[in-house]
Amino acid sequence: MIDNEFIRHLEAAGPIGRLWIALRSARKWKAQTGMSTTHMIKTFFTAIKDDPSAMSQVVMAANQPVLLQRSMVEGFPAEGILPSGQVAAAIDNLPSCAELIESIVHEAEQCLERLQIRCVSPTDIESK
Repeated sequence: MIDNEFIRHLEAAGPIGRLWIALRSARKWKAQTGMSTTHMIKTFFTAIKDDPSAMSQVVMAANQPVLLQRSMVEGFPAEGILPSGQVAAAIDNLPSCAELIESIVHEAEQCLERLQIRCVSPTDIESK
């Protein structure tokens, strides 16, 4: 996830705080899906039965649809989650657009120079 205010708040929360956040989101998710309370509780216990050690993950899983919607659909990125993929951890700098374009142009020019050298035949070099 991309680091934002919500993620920092979630990470700073203790077990009770995380449970409270999860329950609030689960209630919103229940309202959006029309799921009955009974069905929601059965789903929770089924997930816990499959892997009791992952209880916090199960509880937080109910948050995901609501938190994605809040950040990406409703347009409040600081109040939800922003998935980023594993590659986000490999990003070590954030150049400006101008710097990025200059870097791409420079790299392209270097590639073209190397290609040009490869395309020149040995006889062309000897005649020069």
